This record gives sequence, C-alpha cells and structure tokens, in this order.
Amino acid sequence: MAHPAGRSKALLVALGVLVVACYGALGLLLRELMGSALRLQFSYSTESVRHIVGRWSDAQWLRFHWHFAIDALLLLSYGALGCVWVHTTRAWQAASARQRRHAARLLPMAAVLDALENTLQLTLIQPTSPPH
Repeated sequence: MAHPAGRSKALLVALGVLVVACYGALGLLLRELMGSALRLQFSYSTESVRHIVGRWSDAQWLRFHWHFAIDALLLLSYGALGCVWVHTTRAWQAASARQRRHAARLLPMAAVLDALENTLQLTLIQPTSPPH
C-alpha cells in the first residue's frame, strides 16, 4: 500500500499534468480563433457576438463549441488542484487552519466563475447559428 503522502503527491502531479494538457489542447483547438475568441470573451451582447462569430467558417464554429468540453475538464481539474495543493504540500504548513481553508477555496471559486463565464458565452451564442 502506498504512503498517503505519496498518493497525495501523485494526485497533485496528475492534476497538474491534466491542467497543462487541457491548456495545450485548448491552445491547439482555438489557435486559429485566438484573436476573435479573446474578443468574444469581452463581448456582452448578442450583436457583438454575432459580429465576431459571423466571420467564422463551419469548422471554426465547431472548434469553438468543442472548447467548452475541454474547458469544463480544465476548470474541474484546476479547482481540484487548488484544494489538493493547499491540503497536501508544505507550502501552506505555516498558515493557520483558517487561512488554509480560505486558500483551498480560491481555485474552486475561480472554477465556478469560469463556469459562469462559459454559461454566459453559451447564452450569448445561442441565438446565433453557424455561419453556413
């Protein structure tokens, strides 16, 4: 049976690798949309979204929709990574229990905000349709 610290370290490494892999996959998937995908993140109306996505091909539209599945895995993995990192590494040993509790909530809270952002984007995109 593995030592608990060894299992925690393995989990931390596995989550870290998953986070990096998700970022890499998102970069590859969205590489040809980078400028417009970034502008889309700062769009808060259906009209501005239509202006951006109206220039996309069917393949680009599909790539953008696929990114939500990878992003969901990313936000789950980095949220979990934050909890595991705070609770299992020496970096937080000097902190009080209260500080550790608060710190352990930061990345999961960021993941919730990321999910809300994705929901907003999907809501804004919903009235639009693929360009072709």
